Amino acid sequence: QIDLMKKEFYLDDTFEEMRGITIQEAIKLGTTSGNYREVMDRILAKFNAYKKGKDFVLIGGNHVTQTGHNLCVEFASTVGAPIVLVRNAKPRGAPIQATVRRTEATSDDAGKAVLNLWQSHKAVTDAGGQVEGAIVAGIHSSLADEVRAGLKKNGITPIAITPSDPVLDSSTVEELARQMGASIVCNAEAASRIEVLTVKVGTMVVKDLLESIGDSMKCLVIVSVRRWDTVLSLVAAATSVGGPDISAVLLTGASHVDEGLIKLLAGMNMPFPVLLHPGQAFDCCANIATMKTSMSHASTAKVACAANLMRSHINPDFLAKLIIEGGEMPVQEFLPPKLFQYNIFQEATALQKHIVLPEGSDRRVIVAAGELMRRRICKLTILGNADDIAKLAKEENIDLSQANIINYLTSPLIPRFVESIVKLRAKKGVTEMQAKKMLEDVSTFGTMLVSEGICDGMVSGAAHSTASTMRPAMQLIPRLPGCKVVSSIFFMLLPTGVRLFGDCAINVEPDAQQLGEIAAASVQTAKQFGIQPRVAMLSYATGDSNKGPLIEKVTAATKIAAGIIPNLVGGDVPLDGPIQFDAAVDPEVASKKIKDPTNKVAGRASVLIFPDLNTGNNTYKAVQQASKCIAMGPIMQGLVRPVNDLSRGCTVDDIINTVAITCLQSK
Repeated sequence: QIDLMKKEFYLDDTFEEMRGITIQEAIKLGTTSGNYREVMDRILAKFNAYKKGKDFVLIGGNHVTQTGHNLCVEFASTVGAPIVLVRNAKPRGAPIQATVRRTEATSDDAGKAVLNLWQSHKAVTDAGGQVEGAIVAGIHSSLADEVRAGLKKNGITPIAITPSDPVLDSSTVEELARQMGASIVCNAEAASRIEVLTVKVGTMVVKDLLESIGDSMKCLVIVSVRRWDTVLSLVAAATSVGGPDISAVLLTGASHVDEGLIKLLAGMNMPFPVLLHPGQAFDCCANIATMKTSMSHASTAKVACAANLMRSHINPDFLAKLIIEGGEMPVQEFLPPKLFQYNIFQEATALQKHIVLPEGSDRRVIVAAGELMRRRICKLTILGNADDIAKLAKEENIDLSQANIINYLTSPLIPRFVESIVKLRAKKGVTEMQAKKMLEDVSTFGTMLVSEGICDGMVSGAAHSTASTMRPAMQLIPRLPGCKVVSSIFFMLLPTGVRLFGDCAINVEPDAQQLGEIAAASVQTAKQFGIQPRVAMLSYATGDSNKGPLIEKVTAATKIAAGIIPNLVGGDVPLDGPIQFDAAVDPEVASKKIKDPTNKVAGRASVLIFPDLNTGNNTYKAVQQASKCIAMGPIMQGLVRPVNDLSRGCTVDDIINTVAITCLQSK
């Protein structure tokens, strides 16, 4: 396929640049790593490198096995690519008309094609894929309308329904030889150009054989290697005016042929290639009957035939949909979850930031640290007793030799940190004794590593409350310029795309000013992570449909945010409020509740700001539980250096994800 595309469309890219990964490689790599994350990372890396400078990229895949099918669907979902299902509806049997005539297509074939595509459509959509439509190839022309109606009935757009064609059913002599394991002993240079459509077995006398061949098109004749007379007669017949259309002769029953015959044939200006196979005629016929046809750049007749069939049978409505006025492709509104994760880890790995993990006594933290080290995502400092950490690492078979281990209770950094805390908390009258006491808390020591620039960020909370993790950070790390409030967001990795929910962890009852600042900070975070911000200020009413103190607060906060955001991010950002959750995320609901056609937030919000912690915290947990999506966070906003909190019920993956996000925040 790659060679065909390269040559047909004059592409200068190398084979390796255009190749993703084979199913065998995916299975081997997936088995080695224990999951397919590394498989997907490798494919995405190749895809991102290849797409640079391209107008579009056509992704080819198959579902020979369930593993391959899932991998292709997952990749398409990751990059947000629509999927076209392809079904070959030809009856099973010989692609070439060999000793047994193929059965003609029946109504059952139409039903089987539709059923197969419906099953594929369901499997793909259940896995999060977006199906654009289906192509059915090789269907009998009398069944095309039946297939088209069946697809539409099952909600599948018929993109093209093409009939079978003998040209596409053919194989070149070279393809036959390769699949059979036959050698080409004469006229090999013509084997890639000559096609085979029919097969005849030469067990009869020459006269009867020629009559049997008759008007057969592009015929492969199978004869025993002992039948010199038949071979010479076929050469003579093929070179005569009006002679039979012979594509090749296959000699059976020997692993080599007499040199005398080869010399004789070579001197006769052979009109067709000669093949040699050690098997008997019956075995060769059976082999040919089960062969799959293929297409290469050298198969000019096949290429032209396929192009003409698609041109003649493609759905004009689908074609019109592809031809977008102005030549611009639609912008992807929501970043696919897996692509979001991939981008985070790729950038984090490139940055090689230094992150501190204060909870070295927690097994989950140690396992996550081992994975972060193995994948070389960042540099790590782990706080705790070195012997205890080493014991946990050994039990989990984890290599932490590249991590920096610090016992925060005996570290030589304590005097330096005491001096810094006294200065930072001078207005509060903190003494050296009090500062030293503060540093007995592991979260405070970790925060000072960040505050002093020794580490770039901190991730904690697996064994500590949010208050224990964030209090030292809010006391010892300065705010960002112009930011008075520290807030949080969650990245909600929903099947429809990544959305930001804020504030769901820090501010219990923010006033209008604080809520406006939270919205502005969330916009900044969205842009930092490659998400197009469209901000919905949430309330229990949309627009002026109701009144009340909370609605008034959200209305005021929306105006405040509108004044802050342009200066913060250097441009206008779509913003609307008050607005209800359903009107913010569902285009159909939005069309009924909001009549303004210019509203860019309604039904399309990517940043959702909740009016208080009770609403935000419960909503993010409800959405997470109901959809089973990944909720990455809480991610803190407003500090000069990042400190992020974990849930005490966090998983190893949660820790790894939060560390990667912290790396990006620290840049």
